[in-house]
Amino acid sequence: MSTLRFAVHVALPVASLALVAVACSSGSETATKSTVGATTSASSSSAGGGGTGGESAMASSSSVSASSSQAASSGASGAGGAPPMWPSCDGIPSGATTKTINQIWQDDPAQPESVWVPGVYVSAISSGGCVAGQPCQLFVQQKESFPSLGAGAQQALKVFVSANGAAHFTSIQVGDKVDLAGYAARDPMTNELSVAVTLKYLGCAKSTGTGTLVSVPVALADLTVDAYEKTLGPLFVEVSTVSGKPQTPSEIFALWSTGVFNDAGVDTVTNLSPYFLSGGVFAGLSQGKVTDFGHIDGVFAIVPIGSPPTKYEVLYPRSASDLPITKVHP
Repeated sequence: MSTLRFAVHVALPVASLALVAVACSSGSETATKSTVGATTSASSSSAGGGGTGGESAMASSSSVSASSSQAASSGASGAGGAPPMWPSCDGIPSGATTKTINQIWQDDPAQPESVWVPGVYVSAISSGGCVAGQPCQLFVQQKESFPSLGAGAQQALKVFVSANGAAHFTSIQVGDKVDLAGYAARDPMTNELSVAVTLKYLGCAKSTGTGTLVSVPVALADLTVDAYEKTLGPLFVEVSTVSGKPQTPSEIFALWSTGVFNDAGVDTVTNLSPYFLSGGVFAGLSQGKVTDFGHIDGVFAIVPIGSPPTKYEVLYPRSASDLPITKVHP
């Protein structure tokens, strides 16, 4: 069995906004596609906090420079070296503009813009919850459910929280209805629209209630890089009757429609990732054995690796109940 493996180390500049998620936990996420004759894998780590997720990108320095005065006016840089005054999300932070998720998509900001996004629902949190001192990421969507894939288009966003800001998100849980503040922009390197909360770009989230999120049925063919970047975004979805071949507990692996094996590379298919499960690892899967799932619920997203990035399609389940097993093949 031949193996192709490549690791990408991305050094984040001091001025980087890091709009796209820096990996949160220790170790590295490995994307693996096992076939009869070959195995293709992709792993990455980041100098800014590498690990499971393999996601590391940054906004251009020009975007950061253009917004530095806005960040300073919100108190992000502190006064005379004093610690910054983090917003509490008890009210709209000074300088923030109230927007829905769809309005952020429509505005499509090229430079970081302070936004206040009230009443959105948390669909997933990396490793099951943010931990103080460790970068994490969340996914939020405007409503608990949508009647169709079209209705859910441009209704979800990824939120990156740096290690400096994670302490302000530790109480947030999957299913919470939250008021969110942060800086929105489309990253010029990865073409991903997201919201960032960092020491320079302050933000917060406050739970105001809870909801029951319902996944939107989709086909694997609906999950493409183009759809993620332009129309769909990181929506909570469900694919039915799919199969995969689990590898080690921390590795991602390719999915295909049950009975219709697709011998394509991992960069051309949708993969299953453990990054948003508790501890960032799969539990209860049989390594190296083809496994059929009745359905898989998870947030659809993209993992960009390299520069220019190769973009890997992934589904992020949140618990074992999101991927019920119907058969494990010998």
